[in-house]
Amino acid sequence: MLTLTTDLEGSSEVGGLFLHPQARAGGWGSLIARSRYLFIKQHRARFGDRVLAELRGSWTRAAIRRSGMVSPAASST
Repeated sequence: MLTLTTDLEGSSEVGGLFLHPQARAGGWGSLIARSRYLFIKQHRARFGDRVLAELRGSWTRAAIRRSGMVSPAASST
């Protein structure tokens, strides 16, 4: 029998990184993202043996509206 499980015990997770659109230019997002991994490298004892990273795609305003995640009025700002 196949049993699905999630065993993340002993793992650390790097969450998503959201930047204001004006802060995305100039490589700031990349710098912040890489800084997190350098911090983990410098402080290995503080983190689990495995490090999990959340990956997300990008969304356009139209895709957010279609998904129903935000009302059309709220997504037009």
